[in-house]
Amino acid sequence: DEEEEKEEEGRKSKKNSISYGGDGQKAGKRMSIVAALMSSTFSNKETKNSQIDTPETPIHSHSDAPCSHLINMPEKDEGDELPHPEPVTASDIWKHMRNYIPWILAVTSVIQICLFVLDRDEFFRLLVFSPHRILEIWRFLSYTLLHQNAIHLALNVAIQIFLGIPLEYEQGHWRVFVVYFGGAVAGALGTSVFEPSILLIGASAGIYSILMSHIPHTVINFKNIRYRFYRIICVIILCTSDIIYTLIHVTYGDLPKIGISAHILGALSGLVLGTALFQSATQRDSKFKRIQLAAGAIYLTWLLSSFTISLVGSHVSRM
Repeated sequence: DEEEEKEEEGRKSKKNSISYGGDGQKAGKRMSIVAALMSSTFSNKETKNSQIDTPETPIHSHSDAPCSHLINMPEKDEGDELPHPEPVTASDIWKHMRNYIPWILAVTSVIQICLFVLDRDEFFRLLVFSPHRILEIWRFLSYTLLHQNAIHLALNVAIQIFLGIPLEYEQGHWRVFVVYFGGAVAGALGTSVFEPSILLIGASAGIYSILMSHIPHTVINFKNIRYRFYRIICVIILCTSDIIYTLIHVTYGDLPKIGISAHILGALSGLVLGTALFQSATQRDSKFKRIQLAAGAIYLTWLLSSFTISLVGSHVSRM
């Protein structure tokens, strides 16, 4: 019995050792698998972190720098640099002044002042407009450079600068030039036809042309122009004051005689030439073009007809 009991205890202990041994082997295998997975996971994370954290550019140490390690920045490409501005030349300045600074009436005013200061009889005889010298074509323009006295000069220069420079800035130099001197030509021809006994000097015809050309300029660009109502008020005030001034001259015969025909024809020329030449920011249709062509035709018709009448009249008076 004792031997049987010992054999049974030996078998039980053997079973226990086998079972414990089997469980230990399984547990060891499981632990080894888990350890392998964890090691592979951590190794992958370390490689990723090393790829992210490691800069592409090398790190260099500088003992004299405030920081112990500085990263070299990549060099700039040539295309990243801003282009250097080109130097401004004298031709660029002249081009800007010629295109954007009103200078036509300013130069005209300077010439008028210089001729008045010189006060030479030779200039007067050479530049005054005479209906009896109709073939001396330069006189249709040159008489605008002469003035009777300092008050006459100061008023004309002030008004033409005040009215002409804004118009020249908005419509351009040569349009204002044509309106100004076109009014002067029309005024001279009007004097030659209706008042052939008058010698004509002064810029009143050209100034009236500039003054009245503000009306078509304002109408054509009514939606875009600035201070349009103030401009219309200025035109009305200046016209009214000049009419009063003319009436005073007519009443008192001792004062220098005014060429009323030159004033009227200059004003009408401003209306017609302003319509024919001035540009509009909005109206560009064929109807507006036809109106401009009609206005230009009216002005040219007046020039040809009045010049013909003046030429015939001067020829008859010489006979």
